[in-house]
Amino acid sequence: MSVLDRAAMDPVQEVDDQVIVKLVRLAAMAILGIGGVIAVLLLTENPIKWIQFWLHVAVALTALVGLVLSLRGHDRWAASVIIWGSWVIVSAVTASNGGVRGPNLLNYPVLIVFSGWILGTRPTQWLVALTGLVFMGLVWADGRGWFPPADYGNKMAYAAYLAGILVLTSGLTLMSRNSYLRKIALARTVAADLRARENELHKLYLAVEQSPDSILITDLASRIEYVNQAFLRNSGYTQQQIVGRKAGVLGSTQTPQATYDAMWAALADGKSWSGEYQSLRQDGSEFTASATMAPLRQADGTITHYVAVSRDITAQREAEARIHQLSFYDSLTGLPNRTLLLQWLAQALTRSQQVGQQSALLLLNVDRFKTLNDARGSAVGDALLVKLGSRLQVLLRPGDVLARVAADEFALLLHDLSTDSAAASHQALEMAHQIQSSLDRPFGLPQGEEVAVTASVGITLFPLAAQEEADEVLRRAHNALHRAKLEGGHRNAFFDARMGESAQQRFLIERELQQAIGGGQLQLYLQPQFDGARQVVGAEVLVRWNHPQRGLIGPGAFIPVAEESELIVRLGSWVLEQSCMLMAHETVSGHPLRLSVNLSSRQFRDAGFVDWVKDLLRRTGADPTQLTLEVTESLLINNMDEVIAAMGQLSALGIHFSIDDFGTGYSSLAYLKRLPIDEIKIDKSFVQDAPVDTDDAALVETILSVARHMHLKVVAEGVETQAQADFLARQSREVIYQGYLFGKPEPAEVWLGRWRSLP
Repeated sequence: MSVLDRAAMDPVQEVDDQVIVKLVRLAAMAILGIGGVIAVLLLTENPIKWIQFWLHVAVALTALVGLVLSLRGHDRWAASVIIWGSWVIVSAVTASNGGVRGPNLLNYPVLIVFSGWILGTRPTQWLVALTGLVFMGLVWADGRGWFPPADYGNKMAYAAYLAGILVLTSGLTLMSRNSYLRKIALARTVAADLRARENELHKLYLAVEQSPDSILITDLASRIEYVNQAFLRNSGYTQQQIVGRKAGVLGSTQTPQATYDAMWAALADGKSWSGEYQSLRQDGSEFTASATMAPLRQADGTITHYVAVSRDITAQREAEARIHQLSFYDSLTGLPNRTLLLQWLAQALTRSQQVGQQSALLLLNVDRFKTLNDARGSAVGDALLVKLGSRLQVLLRPGDVLARVAADEFALLLHDLSTDSAAASHQALEMAHQIQSSLDRPFGLPQGEEVAVTASVGITLFPLAAQEEADEVLRRAHNALHRAKLEGGHRNAFFDARMGESAQQRFLIERELQQAIGGGQLQLYLQPQFDGARQVVGAEVLVRWNHPQRGLIGPGAFIPVAEESELIVRLGSWVLEQSCMLMAHETVSGHPLRLSVNLSSRQFRDAGFVDWVKDLLRRTGADPTQLTLEVTESLLINNMDEVIAAMGQLSALGIHFSIDDFGTGYSSLAYLKRLPIDEIKIDKSFVQDAPVDTDDAALVETILSVARHMHLKVVAEGVETQAQADFLARQSREVIYQGYLFGKPEPAEVWLGRWRSLP
């Protein structure tokens, strides 16, 4: 790097280097001129003093080399060549021309001054030391008379020498003085700039220190190097406690790891990051911080530190949460208010329309609440509403919503009920009855008071139409609630009265059926099964409900209701248990009887069903080889391997299996060959039309053919006419007949009495 390159980096250095260039070139030209002039003048003497001549030529050449080096930008090298080369030659000239008595001693001070300005302290010290040694040697040699007297014979050469020394010395002195004065002026300017910068830095420091935001600076290893006073106040740390520690000590486990990952990824890319996180104070308490973090770069762009500017926004977030709470939640009960209910109702409408499931909105109003409030005071009324809200919340399914929409009015939003409107109505009404039942218990209030209340409930399903609005659903529920109030209160009312009546009827059946199963109201019926010779080969077990008020109820009125709930399991278990007891009794009486019993898919899939059947057979003593369990094809849709395994365990006991209503479901030869079944039952819809419908006739023929090849028994149910029986007889002699033509279902005791009398 040349002196001019260095000058561009520093204004003070620029002054030094400009002077160096001028001094080097002035010295080079002066020495070149002095040496050349003296050498020429020495040629005019007679005789010529060749030693003096060549020494001055050498001085001139040394200066020339230095000048060339300077012109090429190597000013330091040029100065070294000039100074040390001239010093060596001057020492030789001095030794050859009088020693300490000669004129050439003037060169040494000039060279030393020149070296001091150009080469600096250390080279000049060496030059002074060597010059001192030379002087000592010259004095010592002069004392012994070793030097001839000085020769001043060529007056012109001597004058040229003195003039050159004078010019060089004065030039060096004046240029050095001017350089010194410029450096002083520049130093004053730089000092003024430094003071100005120091003032700016001081103001910046005060701004950082007094900033209300916490400011933290770390190195690249996340080690803290600086924190301001706001940070210390907010965090509770002292300078000694926090500086030098990793910034991770401030992190909280409540902050998601993804937040930290995003922050460090941005900083690693040299980018800023802004966000929120949970931070820890010195005492372990947490607060929410909003921060901006950025890398700090040097002039060359190198990142050396990270700075974080953060602010405690805990109070702000709490205020926002409070505003949200006041905007969307009831201040008394803490439940969602009308505004939030409408938002969720709109979302529920969209979801119900997408998935095709019905949802319901129930509005509950406390009967005669104003009377209670006026009589007992608003404090009691408020306490009652809080207690009521808590009791209603217990009834909710996961995902359902309870809201307080008015003073004494609550709303229940029931999501994702059945896809069938009747079933959904039943579910909504069941919730309404649960609400009414929960109000049967009095509410315990402050001061030991107890208050009993009733409520009216309005119910509506949704969506009832495309593009339905939340306000419309709420309006329908209000209309239903108004009708419940007009009917005297303590009522449940549907917006659609017919739907409400249907749901009410289904709910009533379900509730009464629960009592009927364990209350002796159910009765076994048997329908006989005949072979081609009109001989009884068994019977199918059916069930009837002997209602104490409504009389005998057929299975079509209560079996579908039971299948929509867990009641079908209880009902099926009762029927199977009674059937096994009946079989065991007849076997002991000497009349072994084969019975077919229907099983629901839900009952069969119960985890303990197989073990329960084994225990049932052990308890009753029934012969499993006389028992046929009828299952529908829907049982085989899911988890077929588990179904086959369970059927295999029961088949190993001797129990037979029959596929009921074969041909109406997912009939497949693939599962028929895998299942341990003994018979298939042709659905009555095929049997009854087979004599007159060619398609049904073909289906029956196909089923019989499949059964014959797979060695399965075939039971044809619903045989009601002789034409149907004749058609089946023409197709196969192995068909077992079941239907009104051969025998209607009868109470088990009646049917068994006649059966025992058969020869």
